[in-house]
Amino acid sequence: AVYRTSNSPLPDNQAGAPVFDTQGNAWIGTGAGLARFDGQSWTVYDHTNSGMPSGLATGLVMDSQGVLWIGTIRSGLVRFDGQTWTRYHMGNSGLTNNSISFLATAPDGTLWIGTYGGGLIRLANDRWDTFYTSNSPLPRNMVWNATVGPLGDIWAATERGLAVFDGTNWVVYQKTNSGL
Repeated sequence: AVYRTSNSPLPDNQAGAPVFDTQGNAWIGTGAGLARFDGQSWTVYDHTNSGMPSGLATGLVMDSQGVLWIGTIRSGLVRFDGQTWTRYHMGNSGLTNNSISFLATAPDGTLWIGTYGGGLIRLANDRWDTFYTSNSPLPRNMVWNATVGPLGDIWAATERGLAVFDGTNWVVYQKTNSGL
C-alpha cells in the first residue's frame, strides 16, 4: 500500500523511514509532525495535540527501553516514553544547535545526536558531551549522518570526511588518507 495525505491521515507526504516499537507499530516522522500506524489505524501527533513541536521531524530512534527520540529541524530533540513528552533545546539541555540531522542509539543506551553546525553530541546517563572540530578530530561541525557500528562505535559523516569514535579513540578518513 502507498500512504499519502490524500488517502490517509499521514500529516505530510515528506516522510522518513519508520521506526517500529515492540508492539509492531510504525512511527513515522514527517514534515508536519509524527504519525503512528498500527496496521489499521493512524494516530497523528503534532504541536496541537502533543508535545511535538511544529515542523520537520528529521530523525527517529527507539531506544532499548522503548523510548522514542525525535530529532527536529529547528526545535531540538523530543523524548516520548509513551506517556510524557519532553523537549530538549539549547536553552534547557546540552544541545549546541536546535537543528538535528540524525539520531542513533548504541547497544549500551547511548544516544548520538548529529547537528547542522553544532557538532556531534553524546547523551549517556543524563550527561551531554559535545564533540566539535575544536575539541576533537571531528572534521566538520556539520554532521550529515551517522550510524553505530557493531562494536558500539559511532561513524559520523561530514562534508570533510568520515570520523569513527570508539569512546576513546578517533579515526578520520579523508581524501588525503583513504580512498574517499
